[in-house]
Amino acid sequence: MENQVTALSWRPLDESDLPAVSDLARACLAADGGQPFAADPGFLRRCYRSGAESLAGFDGAALVCVSSLRGPPATSNPAAPVTMPRT
Repeated sequence: MENQVTALSWRPLDESDLPAVSDLARACLAADGGQPFAADPGFLRRCYRSGAESLAGFDGAALVCVSSLRGPPATSNPAAPVTMPRT
């Protein structure tokens, strides 16, 4: 078997991509386990389409990864660091 490294093509995640995201999530759950709700279309829509900037990575026509970024909520202090308290 020959290993080939190919560059992914990236584009914004679209509503029409959600079935492929759900398929990818189910494949990940089958391989690694995890929470069953992680492949639920409603859960995925909230994670990747509700106020998030999400990108989909494709190898040819196949969706192989999804990445999402959210800003801090308007009510939070964006300068507040996340730290572990000293004990």
